[in-house]
Amino acid sequence: MLLDRRETAAAASRRFREVRLSIGLAASGLVLAGISWLALRGDPLVADGISYLSYTFSLLVCAAVCVPFALRARETMRVRWLLFAAVCADDAIKFLLAGLTRLGWLVWTHSDVWLAVAAALSGSMALLAATMFFSRATRPMAALDGAQVLLFGVLRYVLVFPHWKIHVFYQHHLLISTLLCGFYFATSATALMGAGSKEERRFLRLLSVFFALQVVAAVCMNQISYVWLHHEFASGWDIPETVFNMAFAILALRVYHRAGGAEAEARPTLFVRNLMPSFLALGNVALGLFVMSVFRLYGVAAILIAVVCYVLRTALLQSQAGREREALDEVNRRLEQLTVRDALTGTGNRRSVAAALTRCLGSPQVERVSLVLVDADWFKEANDNHGHQYGDEVLVAIANVLRGASEKVPGGHCARLGGDEFVLLLPDLDRDAAFNLAEEVRLRVSAMAMQAGERSISISLGATVARLTAGLTFESLMNRADEALYRAKSMGRNRVEMWG
Repeated sequence: MLLDRRETAAAASRRFREVRLSIGLAASGLVLAGISWLALRGDPLVADGISYLSYTFSLLVCAAVCVPFALRARETMRVRWLLFAAVCADDAIKFLLAGLTRLGWLVWTHSDVWLAVAAALSGSMALLAATMFFSRATRPMAALDGAQVLLFGVLRYVLVFPHWKIHVFYQHHLLISTLLCGFYFATSATALMGAGSKEERRFLRLLSVFFALQVVAAVCMNQISYVWLHHEFASGWDIPETVFNMAFAILALRVYHRAGGAEAEARPTLFVRNLMPSFLALGNVALGLFVMSVFRLYGVAAILIAVVCYVLRTALLQSQAGREREALDEVNRRLEQLTVRDALTGTGNRRSVAAALTRCLGSPQVERVSLVLVDADWFKEANDNHGHQYGDEVLVAIANVLRGASEKVPGGHCARLGGDEFVLLLPDLDRDAAFNLAEEVRLRVSAMAMQAGERSISISLGATVARLTAGLTFESLMNRADEALYRAKSMGRNRVEMWG
């Protein structure tokens, strides 16, 4: 009772801290939005700087929220959370420098180059966070995905404020930035479909939400404000970026406090596992086409690298899928064998004998079938006097003799029905041949002289031969052989009796 009260108090304390932090983040977001809105009435450069600084603060909050997830995660998931935090921190540093420059507090030389480097780094880290060790990817697959990410970073550098001042790229960099945010969202969303665990699914879901909000914010700031409304400096359409980041931080905080539950491994389909690499290659091909319009050689080289990496990645994935199918087929075969095999002796079981008789009934070459029922004599005394392990050894020895006899007959089958009872199904043996084979088995078991106490282990056999007709059933054959076995037991054991 006291323990329950302590757990309830601890849960209430956690909820209170969560609510307090959420309220604090919401209030901070409103304050930042208000300051940015009031700054719009003054100097445009100052408004620009304050807008950048507000956005910087919100990105730093997003980076800080990722840190507790990283501390609680392990191995690759910790690296992925740290990459997510690094993406936010990289963008925050970029906008911090831009804001200080706008306010006149910093002289930022070679800003175009640094902006290009920062954009390439954040994009590459975002893709690495989404695709790292995706869906049981092998090391060669991870290396090819890494090559695609590296190629993306190079192309991203070229497309954002390049230091050689290509006018066409400078003119369209806002549209490119918006489309690339959509590309990050599409990649993380497709990776989410192939998540292999609950922890990975939680991470990719938050990453997808983050970039979805970035897409909406980019449309507001880039397309609506600068392209459609022709604002040259900050406007009210820049404020949603800060608000969305603070909203994401609140959502991530709630997810962190509610995270838990057992991990469940998922096995995504081959189609889903190939989606994310397809998006990576498609994005690089699209960027390569854009580069090719100005730098033909660079663009062609980028497209070739993207296509070759994708083809090799697909070939490796198909090979892995083939091995997984073979392993699954092997497991299914083993499971199937367990259903028709006796675990102790390795022979078949009752179900396997019925299946063998069904195959004989369906074969036009088989005219008759013999069924021999075998029972060990004095087996209980062997167990009582020498123990169950010795009894198991006796059963295995008898099974080996019976298996050798069944292998002499094409299509012959040996099975253990249970306990010390065995059966032989022998296609196309007449009455005399079936009797002679059963007698040979009896003599071989007797010759082993396995002790049961004062007497040696022997076997009694009851056999029947029947022509294959439409009305023949496994049960009718078993009943005939059982009558013959009963007669062999009642007549002194260690003998063979034929039915009829």
